Amino acid sequence: MVYDDYEFLPIWKKYWSQHVEPKCMYVIIHGSNRRLRRMVRGCNVIEMRRPPPYRQMEAARWTMLGHFVSSLTYMHDSVLYTDVDEIITLDPAVGTDVQDYILSRESDVTASYGLEVIHREDLEPDGFDPEKGVLDQRRLVRVNASFGKPSMVKKPIAWRRGGHFAYSDNIVIDPNLTAFHLRFFDMDLFRARAVRRRKTTLAPKGKNNTAGRAWRASDDGLDSMIASLHDMPIAGILPDDRSSYVDAIEKSKSLVTQNDQVFTKHKTHASPELYRLPERYEGLF
Repeated sequence: MVYDDYEFLPIWKKYWSQHVEPKCMYVIIHGSNRRLRRMVRGCNVIEMRRPPPYRQMEAARWTMLGHFVSSLTYMHDSVLYTDVDEIITLDPAVGTDVQDYILSRESDVTASYGLEVIHREDLEPDGFDPEKGVLDQRRLVRVNASFGKPSMVKKPIAWRRGGHFAYSDNIVIDPNLTAFHLRFFDMDLFRARAVRRRKTTLAPKGKNNTAGRAWRASDDGLDSMIASLHDMPIAGILPDDRSSYVDAIEKSKSLVTQNDQVFTKHKTHASPELYRLPERYEGLF
């Protein structure tokens, strides 16, 4: 799903066009936008009405997405949903065909290994060049289980807001699949996007009551957020052993019943340090 993310949609389309037929790529545009439609010619494009911001808008969006993805499971063997700033890759040490790998998963719901790409302007001073790959220009990541979402499904699904938790008791974490979250992959683009997002988060403030509440930060708040990322130590190369990531999630898993539905909840830990990506990831997207 995409709103006004002109920098992210070409990255998403270019990557997935290498693995999936365009007719099997569904792009939901939140509102009417000819520029975005032109970017994804050949894909299945749906323009979804975008109402004025209201208290439960984000929860309603995720309910709608669950229904839409569920409908696709009746016609496709597997369905993967991501927001436009998320890219799912297969670890090159395991293989190169991410489509076949996802299709081969047997669990009803599969979650990935979550990483955030972090732009350290002091170490990578150049702005993002769209003619080059993201991972050719950005090599630092933070491990963040919030973005290892249960996003690959074989049966009808419902997600909690943000897609971080699913209404399912059969979720398998596959650390061979890596989810790259790109919100911080270029700090100039992040700043500009955050300013735009302020205009879409006009609902009343308060805990858990507004779509994208993180986007409401003031300029000072954005600077503080970026400074905290710049201050994170770099611990070396990202470890290949991801068992501690999986164990931490599995040990904190619990089943929660809400409105007669059961969803799987777990702690969403993030690493206090950054890591450098192994060279094998270079050129993936």
